Amino acid sequence: MLIASFPNQCEDRYTTLLSPDGSWLAESCTSGDFLVLKRDGTSKIDVSYDKLFGNVDQVCASASPLHWTRDNRYLYFIRDEGCWESPPWHHLAVNYMGSVFKLDTQTGTWSIFIENDGLDFYSFSPTERRVIQGSGSNLYLHDLKTGDEQSISLNDYVDIGAVVWSPDGLAFAFAAQKSIDPISDPYDYKYSVFLYNIQNQKLKSIITDSLDRRVPQEWTADGILLIPLADYSNDPILGQTLYYNINTLSFVTATPIP
Repeated sequence: MLIASFPNQCEDRYTTLLSPDGSWLAESCTSGDFLVLKRDGTSKIDVSYDKLFGNVDQVCASASPLHWTRDNRYLYFIRDEGCWESPPWHHLAVNYMGSVFKLDTQTGTWSIFIENDGLDFYSFSPTERRVIQGSGSNLYLHDLKTGDEQSISLNDYVDIGAVVWSPDGLAFAFAAQKSIDPISDPYDYKYSVFLYNIQNQKLKSIITDSLDRRVPQEWTADGILLIPLADYSNDPILGQTLYYNINTLSFVTATPIP
């Protein structure tokens, strides 16, 4: 197997992420350490647990690979916080995504990139110019070139996510949900899909408060957004996809494959 060919791997791991050219492997070890390995065995970068979290008695958090740059040089990774309560260890006392770090494979060094806590997800644009942070009903859009930040707040919604970028990285779609009745039935939801244009900072609702669970899946090069019906794991259900034309801002029928 491709990943199995890398030397010096940890015995057990949570997650792995290959660089675009397959020459580097990042892996989150169950021991708490975070390894970045070169396939030919000439480099092993060990981001130890102590360096990320301090010298503590209990391994209760980890680092996870987030994004490789297209030139295979830089790796972004997340410091995940997740500490158990004192014995009998039945409940998580803290569980959230923490700060983002940027690692340089040429120098073997890393530094903090985004300092934040309590986030739900990150998403990099295909051009690597921007990154989205999601937390609760808020999205934060960072321009990595200028340092500018835009924020989007959807106060009535929770669990914002399923971000899909346009190929040019200048717009994105995402899903959000809100409770039908927050008091009597807080776990019964309505689902919406939004479109955000970065250049004019306009937010448009494509699907509003539907009882069908739909999430954006793909933004094609010719400007068609695929929005399938999804199960509760956000996996698409075959044959139940809507097609939205970004250019005409309307739903269209699928184009048959010749």
